[in-house]
Amino acid sequence: MLKVLALTPAVVVSTVLTCLVGALLPPLAGLVLLVGGLTLTALLAAGVLEKQAVRVLYGARDLSPAEACALAPGLRTWSHSRCGGQGRVLIW
Repeated sequence: MLKVLALTPAVVVSTVLTCLVGALLPPLAGLVLLVGGLTLTALLAAGVLEKQAVRVLYGARDLSPAEACALAPGLRTWSHSRCGGQGRVLIW
């Protein structure tokens, strides 16, 4: 519930700004912005472009073999506690 309260202002502001920018654009460009934004949102919600989004937004990269070995015990403990003991977690 706290996460919803924390993110609501950002979602409202981004929606209002998108509507304002879309209203100032020519009709075709506004439609492309709207449809493209909705398509991108749907793809990210489905997890299709998640790895690419993390790389772009956070400057992430794949773990090197040395980093993977160093983080393995912590990731194993974390994945067991978060995934119900299944031990499967996807690290970008």
